[in-house]
Amino acid sequence: MIDEIFTEIKDNAGIKEIALEEDGALKYIVANDKNLQPLVKFLKEKGYEHLSFVTAVDKLNELEVVYLLHSYTQKNFIPLKIKLNKNKPKTGETKSETEILISPTEIIAEGINDYGLCLGCGLCNKVCVNSVDVKSVILGLKQNKNINPKQISNCAICGLCQEKCPKKIKILELFKAINKIKINKIKTLEQNTETEKKTETETEKISSDENFAVPTLTEIFRSAGWHERETFDMFGINFEGHKNLRRILLPAEFKGYPLLKSYPCNKEQEISLSSDFEATKDELTVDKFIESEGQEGRTYQTKIMHLNVGPHHPSTHGVLRLRMIIDGERMIKIEPVIGYLHRGIEKVCESLNYNQIVPYMDRLDYVASMLNEFPYVLAMEKLMNIEIPERAQIIRVIVAELNRIASHIIWFTTWCMDLGATTPFFYGFNDREKILEIFEDVSRARMMFNYMCVGGVKKDINESIAKKIYKFIDMMPAHMKEYHNLITGNEIFLARTKNIGILKKEDAINFGVTGPMLRASGVNYDVRKDEPYSMYAQFKFNVPVFNEGDNFSRYMVRMNEIEESLKIIKQGMDMLNSVKEGEIIAKVPRMIIPPKGSVYEKIEHAKGEMGIFIVSDGKPKPYRLKIRSPSFSNLSALPKMCENNYVADVVAISGTIDPVMGCVDR
Repeated sequence: MIDEIFTEIKDNAGIKEIALEEDGALKYIVANDKNLQPLVKFLKEKGYEHLSFVTAVDKLNELEVVYLLHSYTQKNFIPLKIKLNKNKPKTGETKSETEILISPTEIIAEGINDYGLCLGCGLCNKVCVNSVDVKSVILGLKQNKNINPKQISNCAICGLCQEKCPKKIKILELFKAINKIKINKIKTLEQNTETEKKTETETEKISSDENFAVPTLTEIFRSAGWHERETFDMFGINFEGHKNLRRILLPAEFKGYPLLKSYPCNKEQEISLSSDFEATKDELTVDKFIESEGQEGRTYQTKIMHLNVGPHHPSTHGVLRLRMIIDGERMIKIEPVIGYLHRGIEKVCESLNYNQIVPYMDRLDYVASMLNEFPYVLAMEKLMNIEIPERAQIIRVIVAELNRIASHIIWFTTWCMDLGATTPFFYGFNDREKILEIFEDVSRARMMFNYMCVGGVKKDINESIAKKIYKFIDMMPAHMKEYHNLITGNEIFLARTKNIGILKKEDAINFGVTGPMLRASGVNYDVRKDEPYSMYAQFKFNVPVFNEGDNFSRYMVRMNEIEESLKIIKQGMDMLNSVKEGEIIAKVPRMIIPPKGSVYEKIEHAKGEMGIFIVSDGKPKPYRLKIRSPSFSNLSALPKMCENNYVADVVAISGTIDPVMGCVDR
């Protein structure tokens, strides 16, 4: 598909300076800073209307800015890439690779000196299977010349040359000595280079020159606002034309860009809350609002004021801070402030072996940990081309849907408490407890499961666990009726939810909103149904869609999804009865080392599209790991949803986003 799009871009869009680059499981369109915006506009017109994420990869010699565009109609995605040269030489300078040469003296020090017997007959060259010029290497040493190891790089160590030598020169011993000296010289060179790097300032900022600036996409995608801010925050890349380019996850006082390879993983910085407050307190004030929004001369019902909510307010569902400009009780402007729970998980993962990463996925959205693990193991299995046993795939679907129900229940009950209804909390937590008991049986944990692994799952669903699952799915339909009887028709509930917090279809797509929020705005898209992963293609279920885009629609989508998840679990349990017991994991090496390349895999999380982007350099640890958080993108739409609503509505509106700050901040 991407080849066809690439051809169409060159033929119809008139954009010539682009290329295709295949890297592992992904094929990129490589653009430059001059044609990025025209390219993205063309792709958006072709239906790629969803900007999934923006990130970067530090390749030491260059920074690669990566964009991922998705099409809801064509049901595929296109990755784009821009390469920024980090080591551009100054005028008149050229950067050359250090040449390694080996002298005859170094060869003699290794105990090899019989090359002086060489007659120059050339018999060694005639029998060489890889056409190595053995004769010139030996004669060069005899004439006291230095040797470049590249001259013997094609040697197959077959020994034919040594057998034909009339003077029985130990040619293979000579070549092994050359390689040994070469390896030692490379190690010494690397150590010297590393020493030079350590003498430089560790947190030196990248200068905002032309080498590290790309044009912003905020005029094309509203979702680019937060994604570009995060990339600037972590890599120091400037997005020219971005009207609010500043840190988003890290404190304003933070020094350096932590996802650059030059930034040490264990480096600590002391950031005081008071200094961070002083640095940020003037970012949204009444005077700045009037000046920046062009509000001079506008009349207000009261004197407009600045109101702060959170980050310790119980109704912000975590450490979320909301800064507001209000006119009496009416909302004029709202700005979410995030990053209070940022733990640097992506940076930490770069120092972990691949099989150590799953527990860190658990700690993202901590009320849906099973779902967090899913995209990571899928990405690794795709990169390594691992085939998963059927039983393991079915079990993954079952536990994922159980966790979806648990996530929606905890959202529904706590959100109702925000609105003043406490009874659903006690009803819902009783049902959620049944799911946690199942998870405890299958994983020995109630919150951080570490259950899925590369190749399958860690424990089978036995007869005892199966009985609990069947009992749960049998009782839940009656409990769902209780929920609806208790809440759905309540007139106070309807007054707080209907026609409140409206997010139109086009705005939902433009902000990169996914999951229940997207379907509540009229977009009929579910990854499980439209781009099925694991075994979802074999399950029958409906995708709940509402068109109003208000609080009530988002509520109904999630409640209906619980009922659809129950159907999926029932089908999965019936499938398990026909699949051989015990085959729950593929044969995977204890030390996981995927091939070089990049991959992106996503799932339908309880909050929306959750994806994992991995760049492998063929070593036991990931070179780059990017987490596409659904809550991060969904939360960026909050200001649009709160327009012209009251302060009292903000809690109800923000609650329908269902943000989990561990997943937002990572």
